[in-house]
Amino acid sequence: MRIKIWHILVFVVALVTFAVAMTPAAFFVRPHPPAFTFASAAGAIWNGRLQEVQVGPYHAETAHWRISFLDVIQGKIRAPVDFESGTIEGRVMLLANINNDRRIFIPALRLDGVDLGPRGAWPGEVRISNLDIFFDDGVCQAAQGTIFSDVFLRAGERLGWPGPPLNGSAACEGEDAVVAASGRNALGEDVSARVVLRGDGSGIWRVSVQNAQPETAIAFAGAGLQAEGGELGYGEEMRWLP
Repeated sequence: MRIKIWHILVFVVALVTFAVAMTPAAFFVRPHPPAFTFASAAGAIWNGRLQEVQVGPYHAETAHWRISFLDVIQGKIRAPVDFESGTIEGRVMLLANINNDRRIFIPALRLDGVDLGPRGAWPGEVRISNLDIFFDDGVCQAAQGTIFSDVFLRAGERLGWPGPPLNGSAACEGEDAVVAASGRNALGEDVSARVVLRGDGSGIWRVSVQNAQPETAIAFAGAGLQAEGGELGYGEEMRWLP
């Protein structure tokens, strides 16, 4: 049989593919402290696992993923990441392609508490369901999904304040995607949590209490919320993509 040039090319591509597929995950996955750290990495880039993962203030004993080689040769990456056994549990799927499209899909994710920086963490949980956000060249094109949180309800029990549960959804606002939840308590105060995701991977989150009564300001004096422009609030810049 006469060997043709395409035979050689196929053989070379197969060797490179095998080499990349067998490369340890630790070679590709790098920590980005303090936003993302882990104790160890195992497996290969196509099917890997991280141990003792820290994502911001949230911890998972393991995070594992699978990437399809067929997707890669088609110019896209679809990476479902499963977080298990910790203060963050559930699946997050990140999708990207060579056209600079970005998509995040979260079928179900649970977060324990909300971290308020130097003031520490508040109790309760945040549940995200069917969150689906799509960016085309850095601009939000579609966003949907729901969010529920009992963090203010649980915090209020500690502070002697009638905190409400929060419910909300995702939507595009201008070029950004926004995930917002709100609720009103027995005092007529409007309580909200808002996360803004930008197409470049940056973002900002903020919690606030509007129409705050004097007793509410006293209750939250040492709990992290600060009086700003007629409301009590706290927020921070963040990154949702490396």
